Amino acid sequence: MELTEKRLTTRRGMFLGATAVTGVAAALAACGQSGGEQKPAGGGFSGKMVFGLVGGEQQHPPEILSGFRAKYPKLEIEEVTGAWNATLEKIASMVAAGNPPDVWYGEDGRATGWGPQGWIRDLAPYIKRDLKESDYYALTAAKDPQGHVWAVPGDLQVVALFYNTAAFDEVGMKYPTADWTLDQLTTAAQRLTDPGKKQFGFFSQPNYITTSWYLFPKLFGTGVLDDTGTKSQFNHPKVLQAYQKLMEFPDKGLAPPLADQGKYPFAPTQTAEGRSAMQFHIYARLGDAAMKQLGTYDVELVPRGPAARWTTVIANSWVIGKQSTMPDAAWEWIKWHSQTDQQIIRASGGTGVAMNKKAAEEVTARAPAPPKNRRAFLKSLEFAGPLGLNAVWQEWRTVAGRELQKAWQKQEPLSNVLAETHRLVQAELDKFYKK
Repeated sequence: MELTEKRLTTRRGMFLGATAVTGVAAALAACGQSGGEQKPAGGGFSGKMVFGLVGGEQQHPPEILSGFRAKYPKLEIEEVTGAWNATLEKIASMVAAGNPPDVWYGEDGRATGWGPQGWIRDLAPYIKRDLKESDYYALTAAKDPQGHVWAVPGDLQVVALFYNTAAFDEVGMKYPTADWTLDQLTTAAQRLTDPGKKQFGFFSQPNYITTSWYLFPKLFGTGVLDDTGTKSQFNHPKVLQAYQKLMEFPDKGLAPPLADQGKYPFAPTQTAEGRSAMQFHIYARLGDAAMKQLGTYDVELVPRGPAARWTTVIANSWVIGKQSTMPDAAWEWIKWHSQTDQQIIRASGGTGVAMNKKAAEEVTARAPAPPKNRRAFLKSLEFAGPLGLNAVWQEWRTVAGRELQKAWQKQEPLSNVLAETHRLVQAELDKFYKK
């Protein structure tokens, strides 16, 4: 699947709103999961299970499930699989009907909402018993302040700086280094911007949470939420400074205007009018058809900001249904999927960074260029953090994204937009944390 900016944003859309949760939870409480014996019988578990393989074969190589079936031949596994949003919608319907899958897949941000609503199980006891945290990247990314861990990563998306090596060569510039700062990025964007070539220096994507409006405040030393995830900080002075910097790129002509972003992508398509020489993006960008044709690019760490070094990691993760009668068997699947051999198969497909460190090292070492500096993604995981995960992640970030559009599109002054965003986001947080 080609992961354009638009589709990446859509993929992280709403699963079910908070208003639908009460009815779903009630339905779950009234029923059990169809299945079989929880205890292993004869050399393995037996009974029927339902796996939600969100994303289809691109996300879930068949070899991994085939190996699991061979290990547990007495299990009858039914697959619910297909495209990301469509499959999550189907799972939502299954949850509402009282027959959710035993184990399924989704972003860590979704999981931290499902957990407090009683849809999924706390995996902390399983992790403590069976997995060594130092062997994995972001193993407990979905951990809440109470110590619950609602999901285990299947793979990871981490943001790095992509740059067009040919564009740098054309103006005689040295390539970015791991020591670059945000000011150096701005200076490079100025040199690389060339209206005659229809080239912008930096593709800023202000409407994309992962690479812009959540990330930039972190570079300025704060977050749009506080450390507890219960208080909005959109009215913080450093958030204002961060967004002023973000808006500086299109305002000074160094990035495409929001309305024209699609015409000047980092990796041009046949319909593009020009290109952008740099961008922040996730690992999955490497798999885009346009990127495979581009050829002349590499990656580096996101430049250090005025106050901090930070980047975004998204853990696409496995969860176990609260009502599953086969939770131990479901955990065996998650544990199986986390092993080195399975993670190598998974990561070799190119859709994400392996969460198993040994697998990540092996796949990174043997993957062909471009990019040459693929290891930058692994280095980035040393200082990466999640996207403001909490029990109402879907709700607060949807409200924030909608309101911030008014600033990006110059409909209202930035300071006014941030004040209103702060008010509305806090209202969403309070609906859960003050009830």
